[in-house]
Amino acid sequence: MGRTARSTGLLVVCFGLIAPLVPPARAAGQPLIFYACVNAGKGERGDEGGNTDSGGGSLYNQRVGTPPQCRKGDTVTSWNQTGPQGPQGSQGTQGSIGPQGPQGPIGLTGATGPQGPQGPPGIPGISGPAAVVKDANGTFIGVFSSDGRFGALRGVSDSTVAIPLTALGDFGQGGLLVFNYKSPDCSGPGFMNVSPLLSFGVVRGTILYYNPRSGFTITLRSYSRSPDDSLNCAKNNGGVEGVDWLGIPPDICCRIGFPPVPIPSAPPGIFDLSGFTPPFHVEVQP
Repeated sequence: MGRTARSTGLLVVCFGLIAPLVPPARAAGQPLIFYACVNAGKGERGDEGGNTDSGGGSLYNQRVGTPPQCRKGDTVTSWNQTGPQGPQGSQGTQGSIGPQGPQGPIGLTGATGPQGPQGPPGIPGISGPAAVVKDANGTFIGVFSSDGRFGALRGVSDSTVAIPLTALGDFGQGGLLVFNYKSPDCSGPGFMNVSPLLSFGVVRGTILYYNPRSGFTITLRSYSRSPDDSLNCAKNNGGVEGVDWLGIPPDICCRIGFPPVPIPSAPPGIFDLSGFTPPFHVEVQP
């Protein structure tokens, strides 16, 4: 008789497990949640319906969507039909490049805009040179200058340079050659003053030195003059040798000992005169 009661009890438990698992109506997309009581005791115990279980850790009073009423000391557990998210799959291979699309049609040419108004008359240009200086082969040297010191004006690079000539038809010297220095003793590279309008050239041998039209600012700490009497620089200029002036053989006098001065300067402009053949002459243009 005892074995029959146990079998009946198990059958009731099975029906109790199946009947409550019929899912109630729920909103679309809402997860289906199952509930059950967890037996916390040991040995067989019956639920409120007379059903028995096999002891601690077993489930009873399964419900769908609504937690059940559990015995005192037992707990409620839950689960759903959605399994855990699987690991992320590996990245697929890159697809092949699609074919190039056809070239679009050429757009229509726009209408020609209206002609703009005529501009104001320009400033009249200066008259051509009345006289030019040429060498023995007829090569143009420059425009004749009536200044007694310089004989020809010539465009060199972006500067207008006055080239010194002699009355014998050759290049003149053109005065002292002056260089500016960043150093206190005329050492290192030399610079020349910037001359935006007109540069007065100085000839040494077959090289014409001239002042560039533009440059940059340097800190002037000394400057040199040549040709000069290097043995008597201080005496000839009213200074003290080694304090105000420094003689540099064979023919350079270096001015030193003054406060640094910012001054617009640039590397010297250089033009080769060896291509001209003296004697030079002046031709008057008709």
